[in-house]
Amino acid sequence: MDNPKVPQHLRYIIPIVDALKELGGSGRASEVIDSIVEKLGVSEQELLVISKKVRPKIQKQIYWAKFFLAKTGYLSSPKWGVWKLTEKGLKSDFSTEDLVDIHQQNKEWWYSWFNASAEIKEK
Repeated sequence: MDNPKVPQHLRYIIPIVDALKELGGSGRASEVIDSIVEKLGVSEQELLVISKKVRPKIQKQIYWAKFFLAKTGYLSSPKWGVWKLTEKGLKSDFSTEDLVDIHQQNKEWWYSWFNASAEIKEK
């Protein structure tokens, strides 16, 4: 999904939801990520692209998409390392247009959260 109005990590929302549905509604983070990487045909070369820290860029974007899903009520994390779709998540059937709408509806808190995080890091 290459839409300049939507952050790039949102392209992983549909694959996360699909992977969790295939896993029965919940799964370990590593299972979800492995499923996404396999289904999207992510190359070894792409997996080697590291973001600012030590985590592969694709993995970082998947975690941001997971964070967004959790903040919007589609996903929970009942224990460390486990991702679980909420009732809302289980009923969801996202399209690319839905992602644009969800981002538009939630971008105010999203950007305020990023700005607050940036300020904390600067201190």
